[in-house]
Amino acid sequence: MFVDELLALLRLCMSTPRLLALLAASCALALFPAACSKDPSQDTPVASEKRPIRAYETRGRVVAIPQAPKPDAKDAAAKPPPPTQRLYSIRHERIEKFEDSKGRVSPMRAMVMKFSPAEGVDMTTLKVGDPITFTFEVHWENDPEHILKVTKFNVMPGDTVLEFDKPKMPPTDAKPSEPAAAPTTKPAEPQTDHHDDTPVEIKPEPKPDATPATPKPSHGRE
Repeated sequence: MFVDELLALLRLCMSTPRLLALLAASCALALFPAACSKDPSQDTPVASEKRPIRAYETRGRVVAIPQAPKPDAKDAAAKPPPPTQRLYSIRHERIEKFEDSKGRVSPMRAMVMKFSPAEGVDMTTLKVGDPITFTFEVHWENDPEHILKVTKFNVMPGDTVLEFDKPKMPPTDAKPSEPAAAPTTKPAEPQTDHHDDTPVEIKPEPKPDATPATPKPSHGRE
């Protein structure tokens, strides 16, 4: 019974173009709200949060430059790393306002660190011992060896005296005092500038371990 009525309706629509147009319009109106209710944010990828890139300008002295790779008979096709992957060790002066990977601002003492040139920066003219002024950016999302990118530099005269070159002079207004008794414990070492030529690496702080600590069993008497 129902099938017969449906077939009759279809024959009527086919014989009458106006009814066929009305049927198509009704179907379109029925599907339109479903298409409009789709959340567009489901198709749009959400960008991951990154630390902002910070730039610093300072002075320093070149300690080491990249060495050309030695020829290897086993791997004759080995190529040197691209310019942006070459590392230069530079002893920089103290940076008063340095922002770490967590956004905390604190002074960074003078030390030797590894820098790589940014895209389009040619550092191949540098020599060991060159005093330079340079600007570098901190890219925390990079691997630890390539966090620091030099964006520009300028070689200064060779006799330029940098802050870490100056000798530590005692204060002139200091008054002599009686010798103090020898301490029984070793005093803490003062925070001084890093004068070793070994580069110091900075790394993003690891995320805290979210695994809850396992409670220790109680041995007390209940």
